[in-house]
Amino acid sequence: MSINTADFAALAVTIVLFAVIYYLDYKKGVDFGLLTLLGTVFGIAVGLGFGNHFTYVEIFGRIYTNVLTALVVPMLLFSIIASITNLSESIHLKKMGGKSIFYLILNTAIASTITVIAAVILKVGDGFAYKVADGYQKVEVPSVVDTIVNLFPSNFATNWSEGQIVVFAIIIALSYNAISKDNESVKPFKAFIDAGNQVIGQAIDWIIGFTPYAVLSFLARAVGRSSVTELLPLLSTLVLSYILCAVQAFGVEGLLIKFVAKLSPVKFFKG
Repeated sequence: MSINTADFAALAVTIVLFAVIYYLDYKKGVDFGLLTLLGTVFGIAVGLGFGNHFTYVEIFGRIYTNVLTALVVPMLLFSIIASITNLSESIHLKKMGGKSIFYLILNTAIASTITVIAAVILKVGDGFAYKVADGYQKVEVPSVVDTIVNLFPSNFATNWSEGQIVVFAIIIALSYNAISKDNESVKPFKAFIDAGNQVIGQAIDWIIGFTPYAVLSFLARAVGRSSVTELLPLLSTLVLSYILCAVQAFGVEGLLIKFVAKLSPVKFFKG
């Protein structure tokens, strides 16, 4: 196994930059968002400085992604069951569920429409030449019927996915609500779910705290394996995405808060 000194140099610099982020976080109390932006700047600098020598630098980002992905299923399971079992009346659940689905679809539709309009007007991606990677295998998209059926797998032990876990969690939660009113023997199940929800939540908080480090790692890899001329066109797209996120978060959501929830958007966002 050959040793590449540039790879180790990139790793050493990255560790030093990690130490800077850690110091600003735990010693100076710098805001999490600013730390993430700082990780972005550091990642770009490492990528530009060391090019494709990111073999060891990317390890941190990959570990972060793996751990976070592994926690998705238990997080969904405990949080959904805990939320639904906290609702005492099924009629209340039906109203909340219906409204939640409606406004989720409405938000998604508005966001998608704004994005498409902006992309067409500004000609985002115009002239971009994309080459499919070597060895690419086309994947067949399942039909609507198969997609619906697959939400109810025959074996949860081998077929966990986000959509399936949501369905499973709802079934368990509604079953608990149906028998818990006059049945003290199932109360320990509720206590276990609530405790598990808190523990998983704490684990998620810990992992999310490493986001600035993961951002540094990922950007060092992304910038390192691309040329500056290839990355510059993406800058306008990145800026546009932030602008559209702000429009959706403060403009569209502000209007919904004012006219649907009958609340002051200013007070809401301050809160």
